[in-house]
Amino acid sequence: SLGIAFITTRAVQIGFAGIIIRTIKSNIKVPTNYVKSFSRSNKPLIIDIDYKDLMTLENKRLDSIDKGMLIVEDSDWVNFSGKFDDKKLNGEIRLKGLLSAHWSMKDNNYSYKIKLKGDNTILGMKRFSIQHPRTRNYMVDWYFQKMLKQQGIISARYHFNPVIINGRRLPIYQFEE
Repeated sequence: SLGIAFITTRAVQIGFAGIIIRTIKSNIKVPTNYVKSFSRSNKPLIIDIDYKDLMTLENKRLDSIDKGMLIVEDSDWVNFSGKFDDKKLNGEIRLKGLLSAHWSMKDNNYSYKIKLKGDNTILGMKRFSIQHPRTRNYMVDWYFQKMLKQQGIISARYHFNPVIINGRRLPIYQFEE
């Protein structure tokens, strides 16, 4: 009995009970969030890249495969135009990811960094990366970022949306701030 009292007192002192209460409160919202998810717009990010610029990206990718890593230079950025949520966009795009998991797949689901020009933003972000969720162990990193945010620690914003590049529909991609 004394041991239980000590453990309970210590748990309260270190905030363990508060963590549990916050977790329960956030999980109570799961059914409501599930229903809301059906009304969420899942509009794709549409990216159009000129053929010459697309070949610049492809040559960089092939060079990276030969070297075993992506070595980034300022000249790697190419222009694109696009659309998201009925808003026209202009910006720059390049390959992303030091290691080959981001750009060596045979399915052409590569990772990219994006910088938008002007006052344009996507989901409140002006500079962000897009990648197939497998490069971040699917939902593992997303959960980690949510836990950081719940604890009041700075965390990256994550969104999941489809992407279309030059008319080719890619799967749901992870948008990371």
